[in-house]
Amino acid sequence: MKTVATYTHPAPESRQEPVVDPSRVFYVSAILDGRSAFVLGPFETHAEALERVSEGRSLACEHDSSQRASWAAYGTCSVPRGTPVVTFQDRLEKS
Repeated sequence: MKTVATYTHPAPESRQEPVVDPSRVFYVSAILDGRSAFVLGPFETHAEALERVSEGRSLACEHDSSQRASWAAYGTCSVPRGTPVVTFQDRLEKS
């Protein structure tokens, strides 16, 4: 009998209506064990962030040595335009 080492459920298509708010920028985010992180962004529109959630999940799982990223909940969030934010992607580019 084969042992399954990893399995990823395909992400369901987003049914969320994009938020339109020119005073905010949007990010792909992750939440695990009560902690949250900005994964990708900023994006000018919520629709762009929604389109990149799957990419953000893949990026986090690919670079997670603890193998806990696969258990996180991925989605989007926003902050007021001009708010300083460091994303997971920024940290990867600096290392």
